[in-house]
Amino acid sequence: MVDIPLLLRLWDLLHQSGLNRVYIGFEGGTNERLKKIKKPATVDSNLRAFRFLTDKGIAVQYGFIMFFPDSTIEEIGENLDFLYELKNVSY
Repeated sequence: MVDIPLLLRLWDLLHQSGLNRVYIGFEGGTNERLKKIKKPATVDSNLRAFRFLTDKGIAVQYGFIMFFPDSTIEEIGENLDFLYELKNVSY
């Protein structure tokens, strides 16, 4: 089990020590795609991580794969929705 207060304190200490930017591989904007490429995260957990870090003043750069050979129009639309959510968060 993850000790959340300890984890939050760790991020505070990293930021106080000069951490001002992180890189996260989100890779996709749908839970189905994340499962297909064996990512343990969910769309919601990725958004929460992004907001948590940016709320602390830590810039987030991220990797994202918009198209896969088997992508559908619906999936591409969900990817755009995900990216739109990231765009609206300021840091």
